[in-house]
Amino acid sequence: MGFSVISHKHKPGSKKSPKCHRILFFLFAQRSLLSHSAQRRKKLSAFRCHLILQHHQSTVSSSLRMYNSLVERCFTDCVENFRRKSLDKQEETCVRRCAEKFLKHSMRVGMRFAELNQGAATQD
Repeated sequence: MGFSVISHKHKPGSKKSPKCHRILFFLFAQRSLLSHSAQRRKKLSAFRCHLILQHHQSTVSSSLRMYNSLVERCFTDCVENFRRKSLDKQEETCVRRCAEKFLKHSMRVGMRFAELNQGAATQD
């Protein structure tokens, strides 16, 4: 970025006038501020990306924990023997009911936490 400043008292070959120095200093300071602002925006953007990624990983991890808990609980409660590759009708019905209960319970707990959180927010 080239700036050309012409002063009334400035003669070719002579040193720059004090007015010219002030203008150049002002322009340099503005450029420095813009550069600092751009760096700050980049840092904030990177931090936001980090937070979003961390939240996503936390959500995935939470979902996997819930799924594993569901599978372990329903398998333990419903599957009694390993005579065949597939579940018999009774085991299949038990697993379906177990999964439905587990998911309904999880949704109820989530809604209750949301209600409590909303109540706490209105009290503040």
